[in-house]
Amino acid sequence: MAVQAVGIGSSANDGTGDPLRTAFNKINENFTEVYSLLGQDVAGAKGIDISGSTIGSTETNADIIINPNGTGLVELAANVQIDNAILVNGSAISSLVTNADITLAPSGTGNINLTAGADVIIPANIGLTFGNDGEKIEGDGTDLTIASSGDLNITNTGTMVISGSVKRALVTIAATDNITQIEHAGRVNLLGEVGGNALVTLTLPAATGSGLEYKFIVSVVNTSSYKIQVADATDTIDGSVNLLDADANAQTAFVTAADSDTVTLNGTTSGGGSIGDTITLTDIATNQYAIEGQLVCAAGSNPATPFTAAVS
Repeated sequence: MAVQAVGIGSSANDGTGDPLRTAFNKINENFTEVYSLLGQDVAGAKGIDISGSTIGSTETNADIIINPNGTGLVELAANVQIDNAILVNGSAISSLVTNADITLAPSGTGNINLTAGADVIIPANIGLTFGNDGEKIEGDGTDLTIASSGDLNITNTGTMVISGSVKRALVTIAATDNITQIEHAGRVNLLGEVGGNALVTLTLPAATGSGLEYKFIVSVVNTSSYKIQVADATDTIDGSVNLLDADANAQTAFVTAADSDTVTLNGTTSGGGSIGDTITLTDIATNQYAIEGQLVCAAGSNPATPFTAAVS
């Protein structure tokens, strides 16, 4: 319905205007249409309800859409409080509920994109957690800690540049144990049987071609032997080690046999006769470890091969 204007005549009391009843009918119809559009006080009407300082919807589960024309903006001059839980204050978004999370949840496969002109700042001792607290990046203002309950994979198509030094963890092995990826791979494993007089047998994980490296350094000479062996008879050890004779000050290279699967440093003839003796085993293929090392045959002993096929 178009707006109905009340005819008021050409001049006061000239008798040309709308009769009183006609005029008020027009007024009533105009107001009825306005209220119907707003959804107020009209039976069966649905829409916007304005009550005091509250704007609401009279339609169940309906949205309220504020849609400016063209490039117009919706401008809110004061702070905005959402559902008594979220406060928008200028450019800051904060929670009004103690210890409550603020969740950003895109639909489907949508991303959350952070676009900043400078840094994204995270306070000290507050971490970025991925998954269920299994992986975390956290700084304390000085150090940056990256922690994972599983593998930490760094994948890049270019060169990885580390400008500082890399500090590897030291692991002291004082008794018979199973060597594992989590505890021993990529670390410096010290062979340190406390009294130097008890057999220490170390069993490597099955070789799968993982590329993992297991480095062992003698920190305590053990005349009852450090024995490093493969997981089962399907694995072998290939390569060679250099063995220095402390008496003759001469060096001999010992090469593995086709079935070698055990390395024994007995503290005398087959190496392990000096602190600092080292061997490194690398998982290079399924059922195959590669070995390299520098060992010392203790004074008063004659060099002998450290390799045997004790497992097979």
